[in-house]
Amino acid sequence: MWLIGVRNLLAHRGRLVLTFVTVVLGVAFASGTLFFADSIGAAARAIRTDVAVLVAATPGEEDVEYDARPTLLPASQLPRLAAIPGVAATDGIVDGYAAVVGQDGKVARPAGFANDLIGTNWSETPRLRLVQGRAPAGPGEIAVEQVAARNGELTPGTRTTALHGAGTEEVTVVGIYLYQPALRDGPGRAPALAFDTTTAQRVLQKPDTFTSVELTAAPGVATRQLRDAVAATLPAGLVAHDGALLAEQSRQQEESDAGTTAQILLSFTLVALLIGATLIANTFAMLVGRRAREFGMLRAVGANRRQITMLVLVEAAGIGVLATAVGMVVGVGLALPMIDFAAGRDPVLGDTLHVTPRAILSSLAVGVLVTVLAAWLPARRAAAVPPVTALHGDLVLVPRAMRVRTILGLVLAVIATLFCLLGLLGNRPPFTVAGVVGAFTMLIAVVLLAAGLARVMLRLVAVPIRRRLLPRLAVENVMRNPRRTAATVSALLVGVALATGIAVFAASATQADLAAVERTVRAPFLAANIGGGQISQATLVRIRAVAGVTSAAPIRRETAGTGAETFSLTAVNPAAVGSLLNLELPTGTPDGLATGALAHESLAAEREWSVGDSVELTLNGQRVTVAITGLYADAALLGDGLLVSDDFAERHFRPGHGDTVLIGADADRSELRSGLEAALADRPDVRLYTPAQYASEEAGAFSILIRIATALLALALAIAVLGIVNTLALSVLERTREVGLLRAIGMHRRQVRAMITVESMLIVTVGGVLGIAVGILLGAMVQHAVLARPVTEATIPLSLALGAFAAMAVAGVVAAQWPARRAARTDVLEAMGTE
Repeated sequence: MWLIGVRNLLAHRGRLVLTFVTVVLGVAFASGTLFFADSIGAAARAIRTDVAVLVAATPGEEDVEYDARPTLLPASQLPRLAAIPGVAATDGIVDGYAAVVGQDGKVARPAGFANDLIGTNWSETPRLRLVQGRAPAGPGEIAVEQVAARNGELTPGTRTTALHGAGTEEVTVVGIYLYQPALRDGPGRAPALAFDTTTAQRVLQKPDTFTSVELTAAPGVATRQLRDAVAATLPAGLVAHDGALLAEQSRQQEESDAGTTAQILLSFTLVALLIGATLIANTFAMLVGRRAREFGMLRAVGANRRQITMLVLVEAAGIGVLATAVGMVVGVGLALPMIDFAAGRDPVLGDTLHVTPRAILSSLAVGVLVTVLAAWLPARRAAAVPPVTALHGDLVLVPRAMRVRTILGLVLAVIATLFCLLGLLGNRPPFTVAGVVGAFTMLIAVVLLAAGLARVMLRLVAVPIRRRLLPRLAVENVMRNPRRTAATVSALLVGVALATGIAVFAASATQADLAAVERTVRAPFLAANIGGGQISQATLVRIRAVAGVTSAAPIRRETAGTGAETFSLTAVNPAAVGSLLNLELPTGTPDGLATGALAHESLAAEREWSVGDSVELTLNGQRVTVAITGLYADAALLGDGLLVSDDFAERHFRPGHGDTVLIGADADRSELRSGLEAALADRPDVRLYTPAQYASEEAGAFSILIRIATALLALALAIAVLGIVNTLALSVLERTREVGLLRAIGMHRRQVRAMITVESMLIVTVGGVLGIAVGILLGAMVQHAVLARPVTEATIPLSLALGAFAAMAVAGVVAAQWPARRAARTDVLEAMGTE
């Protein structure tokens, strides 16, 4: 049987080529994802371990994050730290807000996923590794991080502008460096530029101060022992962290992020494999039907059921092994750009490909097991056919399981409907959870009912075209084998449904952000720092000096705590409420902002605060008591903590003017915009927005979901095209005699091609309509749960839906070309003689 299986595989290689391609695609996605995850995981294991103790202004080792305005360490403290027994070397670090302007006049973004823009001081340690040029030696010179240099087209010798809190200055790029921190802080961020230490202290913080210190231990000194010794010498506000523990935390964070990324990518792979498995099973079912006489002959000469099953599985395993080998090569090609992209976003990661035995074995298991399991059911059905029956010729294997699938699908559809109706009863759990469960259950139900639903839709399509021969023949051909049509339709349905669901959720979230900003912001314009820095006094003065500007209200932010818990504080001029800002106050009035604080209603409920209560806060190391004078509902820009006045901020916040300024005006908006843009011309890091533009910028994260949806849709269409080509090609092969008869009674080749093309379009239409319908339901229920918005307020991205229909129409035409040409070229006499 093994030899027969290999010979059959070679004999039917033409019919199995699309199955081969389907497996290659699935394995390529799986292996590429595994190679990518293993590569960035290996990079995480290379995190710096030379730092024994890190001294920084952070509350604890489990909550280490970047602060643009931290507690500062006097430079005089460094000799004291260096004199502690066990300390081999100290490296004072200065971090603060800074950015570098690229050749295009825009801010050059460094490596890292975070939006914060920071600068640092140069030091001859592994933290900064020079790759080109030299280190900055004085004022007017900077070194630029490698990714920022590439994004800004900056090279040693380039003249450019450095931006920082103290203003702007013309500088010369003298070096390019790679950044390797002792701690992976947040989502990964690298300083875009480095000054010499004296300049960095002057422009980023204060002269003769550092924001953190890296200490290297002498040989044989334990890091925890050294940390305890260092901690005993530090002033208030500074903490000594165990470097070994920080390195381990960074490694775990990288591996966790790598695992999360791999899971997201593998979810796409799972969709591809599920769709591919459906198509493989469909292909083998048709091939088994075509080879019924062959199996009957084998049974007649003594082969048993197990051997017939094994024969089909050997062929499937052969395809799986060959396709897996090719798929892994393609997977390497997919992994390389992903590794390069990740390395450009996270300063800890390297860009070296690692092909591990785990990834190879997993990919092999995926390719072979998916193919074999998909072929197992058709093989089992082939073995169950009695020899005498099989010897009669082709068989259409329509199992009794179709009836079971239909019944199960109807039951699930009823359950899904009940859960969805339950989800409409409220915007909070458990109602929202019930809605999401109902939507996913409906997707499963529609897949199970695909055959029946396709038949109903095709009958509706057949009504207006029943008098036209070619469309009527196409409809009848598609309806002839419900199981085959359902398998092909399901392959497209699942991918389109998931893509549509993601798109609906992303569009709904974007619309929710836009509505929140439009509801809150009355100012015609607002200026915001795109890198998280403070807007300088000089910039604020220039904004207020623009003709037509009536007011400019900065929004300042701080973090305060009550006990062990922290929350945000936002400060604004009380005069801006009502004119530049619209607040919805369930309790209290805007006047209360001048005498106390307005609390977000969710924070007040959580802390059990009421209007009139006095709350003691810990703010920048001081105890401050504030009265709760009102409650406010969700409002864009203001957070969900306490809202206080700008006078309160002047007394208790750290120096700064916030990162956002609301701009009021009584002039023509087009003229005013020109004046404001001129005022901000020297600060590419401060961007001017209308409320709608700001909302779109803030919703940028959801545009990633739109791109994911588009990628998933493209994946679904690519595999669906393969499935349709496979189905139509084998269908044409089965109908060789029928096509010959049609040609014999006068049908032209052009008409044969048109008939096959219409069949393809019908399959695509049914799968697309069902997928988009279920996807809209899925997206509406997910946004209902995540955004707490009513289902009826879900936003349907019409552009994506229309684009999807257009893409599916093109896919249908493309998928039909090869089978249609093959059918049209059928020799009439040979076809008439086919059994």
